[in-house]
Amino acid sequence: MMKRTKLKIKSLIDGNGNLTIKSIQGAVIEADEMLIVKRLFIEDCDDVVLLGEDLCVINNVDNIIPVVIHKSGLITLSQIIVNNSAPTISVLSRANSYFSNIKVFGGTTGIALLHYDQVVMASKVHKQTSDCIFVSANSVQVHNSMIECLGSDSARGIHPDCIQIAPKAHHDNVLTDIIIQNNLCEASNPSKYPVQGICATEGMLANSLIAGNEVNVPNDNSIRVNRASEVVIRDNKVYTDIIIGSSKDTESQNNNITVSNNEAKRLVIYDGGVIKYNENIVKEKLTIFNPDGGINYDGVYSDNT
Repeated sequence: MMKRTKLKIKSLIDGNGNLTIKSIQGAVIEADEMLIVKRLFIEDCDDVVLLGEDLCVINNVDNIIPVVIHKSGLITLSQIIVNNSAPTISVLSRANSYFSNIKVFGGTTGIALLHYDQVVMASKVHKQTSDCIFVSANSVQVHNSMIECLGSDSARGIHPDCIQIAPKAHHDNVLTDIIIQNNLCEASNPSKYPVQGICATEGMLANSLIAGNEVNVPNDNSIRVNRASEVVIRDNKVYTDIIIGSSKDTESQNNNITVSNNEAKRLVIYDGGVIKYNENIVKEKLTIFNPDGGINYDGVYSDNT
């Protein structure tokens, strides 16, 4: 690895209050003090570490994304606070970006991960009216973060997720190597808005892990995976349902899913894929549809059907 140049954030802020980092290869960019900028834009950069020291990005202009990472790789952001009314962080990097200790307040979508090899950890994303974290690329990890979704008026047909996993082309595409682990997902206003938890209801999810999460949302979909192959869902604690598969036959194409050591109010399993079920604590109801299709279940549960 090349030796990184040291730069100061203040030297890269323009007269309009925007922080632009462009065409920089190998740098550590630091702040000596807490700074406020209107926008952070990173483009055509490689191997850049931005240590914000609570750098604040505040932009309440509609349709302006305050943090954009574009055509860049090996980007690390740490200790940055984003407060916004529009979609907040859009990651279009080539690969290998790492985000830690990021605080995102408000806006519609909190963090949109649209390119492969992205990691979000030890961050706080809350008060979003749409999805807090939107995953639409392979090899993405979200772990050890606090995610609190505000939601919006259900009359508008919106059902925001704490974490939404969906390929760009939806049903025709597959997302692989996704890790969602050790996160706390909650609803800011559970009595008013239909917030969902961790959902992969579009396309196919493959070779992925959803583990060790605590999900406390009012919607039945605490964890929902419609179509999956080689996916492990384990050690999660949810306050409503874990749902595997779909009542729509065209959506249920599951193969080798492991559901183990979870705690849920209800567990619902659809279709005839190979689903290994063991050692789950289901407090109210276990429902299995099409049980002759290769579903194995052997665990601790209360079956009130």
